[in-house]
Amino acid sequence: SLEGRNERAKVEFEIDMETFVGINSIYRKQIMEITKNRTLYQYKSLVLSYDMDVMKTENGESRNLGNFIEIRARAGELDMVAVEELEKAINVDSSKRIIKSYTEM
Repeated sequence: SLEGRNERAKVEFEIDMETFVGINSIYRKQIMEITKNRTLYQYKSLVLSYDMDVMKTENGESRNLGNFIEIRARAGELDMVAVEELEKAINVDSSKRIIKSYTEM
């Protein structure tokens, strides 16, 4: 089942200081900051990200969101059989999947 699965299309780039300055000149005000300590693991075709101490700072107020795991495909489609095997192996309840991003919490 795809319930609890959040599809967020994204494109990532490594940037230099000139690009960072350009971003700041366009946006001027930072609306939110998310910080975390992330450790990655691999299981079959999946990557498991363990995010510890996820902090959200918005309007000058910081809030600890907690610790989370994210399971995603290394490439291509998500193998739901492998996801269910991994969930069982690490003893997580699939009915408690979160579809909100850290910015939405």
